[in-house]
Amino acid sequence: MPMEDLVISKSPEGLLVLNASVRNNRTFQVHHIKIILEFFDKDENSLCKIEGFDIQSLHTTKPEGKFV
Repeated sequence: MPMEDLVISKSPEGLLVLNASVRNNRTFQVHHIKIILEFFDKDENSLCKIEGFDIQSLHTTKPEGKFV
């Protein structure tokens, strides 16, 4: 599913903060969204890969709905 409105910032503690919306472009409801982030350096070498599920486990995204 495509990400929209991606904003990357840094917290006062120096942590990366990512905010984005995901639009359900499928014809069925989505109950869990798996998030995969991979960070690269300027030479396109992979630095790390992080996987997890959305923290709103009770959230359901209907077709054409938007998860923020």
